[in-house]
Order: sequence, then structure tokens, then C-alpha cells
Amino acid sequence: MEDQIPKVVLDKRLAAIDRWKNVLQNLPNFSKTKYTNDFDKFIKPLYQNSDKNVQRLMFEISKRPHLLFGQFAEELEALSVILSIRFELLVYQNIIYELHCAEKRQQNSYAEKSGCTGVICAIDGILTLGRNIDFDYNDYWRRYTFNARIVDESGKDIGIVNFPAVGTVSITTGMRYDSFAVAINARVTGSIECSFFSFLNNGMLPQLLMREAIENCKTYTETNNLLSRKTLIAPAYFLLIGAESHEAAIITRDRNNFKINTILDENSELEANIERLCLYQTNVDLDLKSDQRSHIAEQLLSEKLDSEEKFDLKWLRQLMRTDPIKNEQTFSSFTICPKLNLFESCLI
Repeated sequence: MEDQIPKVVLDKRLAAIDRWKNVLQNLPNFSKTKYTNDFDKFIKPLYQNSDKNVQRLMFEISKRPHLLFGQFAEELEALSVILSIRFELLVYQNIIYELHCAEKRQQNSYAEKSGCTGVICAIDGILTLGRNIDFDYNDYWRRYTFNARIVDESGKDIGIVNFPAVGTVSITTGMRYDSFAVAINARVTGSIECSFFSFLNNGMLPQLLMREAIENCKTYTETNNLLSRKTLIAPAYFLLIGAESHEAAIITRDRNNFKINTILDENSELEANIERLCLYQTNVDLDLKSDQRSHIAEQLLSEKLDSEEKFDLKWLRQLMRTDPIKNEQTFSSFTICPKLNLFESCLI
């Protein structure tokens, strides 16, 4: 039995501390005592056992959080007060995704059976995104992940996003209503500059950049440009779809440059065959190494195309639950379509 991910409202008309108090008060079954106990059990030991340079970096960032968290620094400071957790520990939780992948890069190790997976396909001519989130210690993320509808300063309901856990201000997936949807996959094949120098030079967390896009960009094109050009602290893949049939891209990012693999554009010959469109991405460059998730995704997509049957939501959900696309580290799955304002999510 799959459980639905809780959904609340993040109201930007409220001050940061009231905004997040409201979120936590409305999270079903949330207990601050239980959460802090779990935080001390799962996240705090990771921080304490991390490299001393990492700990020093988290401390330095905590003194100047705006350099990394920008407009969202005030929210993280508010969460530190509300949850009674040291600020540098929350900084660490927000950057743990990049630090985890940095270890794999340094070890030159690639997760062949686990790691986030995204699939873009056209269902009845409408672009749809299937997306699984994988991470170590998934019991923790499973307990505390949640979705939030974003209400902007004017009171308009502009979109919905997924926060990986209580205590994070960055997102993993999001949709701007009637406009676009975006998801992130960590990119193992790349380099991270996890130093204070990169933050002084406007390096940004990829997940925060996605949230900035959801809250500030109004079109697919505007979002594509933002995700492609902003300096990041770590490489990443952004899976991006719009509401129109030609608006789809996987943006492969290094820290300071980019390569856009555009699936369709307004003049593409593929537009006439939109029902047969599909693309996928794991956390490894597909042209460098094919992991098991890439292999099974390619095989099942090819079989579907060869059958000349149309993609449908049932098939996409089934694909995202096929081993090893769904694996022991998978804790959530999403089906998203901005054209229909569809944002399905569940714990799996």
C-alpha cells in the first residue's frame, strides 16, 4: 500500500517564522520532539562523522547564510529557531545531497542500482514527467518529506513543490501551474567545489535554484535560461517540461557551464510524432556509462515505442516502480503534468 505525501501551504504573505510555524502546525502527525529525536539519530551523526573541513565550512556558511541560501536564508534561520536545532546542522542537511554525491565522485564510484531517475514522455500528446527520489537513510526522508502549495506575496496560488524533509528550504521537484515542471537529479559525473570560495562567487545549491524558478519564473523559456546559466556549487541534471508540446529539455550542468539536450523545439520534426516522444535520465551521464536503471528504462521505452501503443499514466507509474528504477533507496515517486496541473506523489 502506497502512502500519499502530506501537503500543506507555504504562504509567502507571512513573515518567515510565521510561514514555517504554519507549515509545521498543519503537517499531519508532526511532532517536534519525535522529529528532533530522529534528526539526532539520522542527520547529526552524519555531520559529526563528516570531514572536519566540511564541518568548518558549514560553520562558516552559518555565519553568512545569504551567500548560499540567498532569499531563503531567513527561512532557514527561522526553522533553526522553531525546531531548536543548531543552524549549521540545518545547513548540513540542506547540502547533504551534494556532499553525498561528492563522495562518490572522489571515490570514482557510481550507483548502478540506485539514484534518482526521471522519465519524460508524451501522454495523449501532452508532456508528462515521471520522477523517483532515491537517497540513503530513506526511513528519515520518508517520515518527513512533504509537498507545499506556494502562495505568493499577492495571495496567488502559483504552484506546488516537494521538500525532501522538515528543516530544508530547498526542493527536489516542483510545478508552476499552467506553465512548467522541473526535477533534479544529482550528477555523479562532474565536480563539486564545496568551499567557501565558491559561495563567495555566487555558487548556488541546485535545489534552491529550482525553487527560485518555481517562485519567480513564469514561462518555460525563462526557466530554461535560469537553470542553464546560474553558477552552481555542484553539477546537476535538470529535467524540465512545459505546458506546450515542444517544451522539454534535460539540462546537463557543470558548475559554470552547461549543455542543453533539448528534446523538442518549435521547429522540430519530432513535434508531429509527439505521442512517441520519450527521454530518461539517472544520476550518471548516459553517454559515458549505462547503469542498470538506464538499461531497463531504455528497454521498456523501446518496447513501448515498438508496440506503437500510446503512453498512458498507468504505464508511466508502472515504469517508475520497475526494479531497479524503484530500488531499496527509493522513497517517493511523482507523476507531473503542468498542462493538466497534475501533481501526483506517493511514498513507495
